[in-house]
Amino acid sequence: MTKTVGLLAKSASPPISPSIAEQMKVLPRLAAEYSDMDLMQDAERILIPGKVAAALATLIKAAVQDENRNRDGVASMLTDDANRSHYAVSRWIQANNFFVKWAHIHVKLDVHESVPTDIEIANHIEIFEELMDGVATAFFDRRRTVQNLLADINATDEVDDA
Repeated sequence: MTKTVGLLAKSASPPISPSIAEQMKVLPRLAAEYSDMDLMQDAERILIPGKVAAALATLIKAAVQDENRNRDGVASMLTDDANRSHYAVSRWIQANNFFVKWAHIHVKLDVHESVPTDIEIANHIEIFEELMDGVATAFFDRRRTVQNLLADINATDEVDDA
């Protein structure tokens, strides 16, 4: 929990500016401006206008930064050393992706894929519970330590005042 508060207060990665959503708003205008452009050509390399290349480069950079930012945030919360490669970070992201996928089935649902069972859902919930249990336990252990220190300090002040 102490890690969570720190994570909310500041991120290890700088904010994405302009946001991915703002950058995506430019794409329809570019598509209209270059309506004869075919990005779906079956070729190793495709020539595209400089404006389109710049927009795609910025969007790709922002997507990579966003993915790293998310992973860094989870790592800051779950590990002592903000290790983004830690197994717990990968488990958290996998479980999160599972819920995002099934919460947004209108976006893209494979017709061959069946809705997850209650057991599958419960298994993914257990991943979050297990990982957060370690964070919560550390928080409450530290809280008890601080409370004990404050009790000792206040007890000493009362003796000094007498």
